[in-house]
Amino acid sequence: MIPKTAFSLTSAALLCLLLASCAYTVIDPSLGAGQQLSVPTTVNESRWRGVEASATHALRAQLQQQYDVELSDAPTYKYLLRTKVSDIRRSSGVNNRQGGTTLGVGRITMDWALEQADGSVLQNGRISRDLEFLTTTDESAYSAIDEILQEMAEQIAMELGAGLAVAENER
Repeated sequence: MIPKTAFSLTSAALLCLLLASCAYTVIDPSLGAGQQLSVPTTVNESRWRGVEASATHALRAQLQQQYDVELSDAPTYKYLLRTKVSDIRRSSGVNNRQGGTTLGVGRITMDWALEQADGSVLQNGRISRDLEFLTTTDESAYSAIDEILQEMAEQIAMELGAGLAVAENER
């Protein structure tokens, strides 16, 4: 029988080897070191009004949950995260036998860029996400879009963390 401490150490070592061999990086939650990050309101180029507020709120919440950054509108920020909703679409999905729609699809495309205070771009990207929703329940294109924005904010925060980790390691 293996003692618990030996089992724990062996498990931790195997986990580290597994992460290293799969090219995964564990991101330090103290990343950002309290630096000021400006996250202005998302630019909305779609016809859906109000989505910019939901996107901005989701991004700010994810960044504060995941990293040690101070969100600031002050001109002394170290990083600036620009985001833009470039496209929102909804399409009718699957029709039912009664002639109605039982499944719809929502899609959002968002562009983002992380800049330093001098305007140089550290990272950028584009994310497109689809989400199917049931029209026979309380789900709608609006609830699907809110759900997509939450997932996109989480993905952008993770990608930013990976980029900031690389920048921190290069110093």
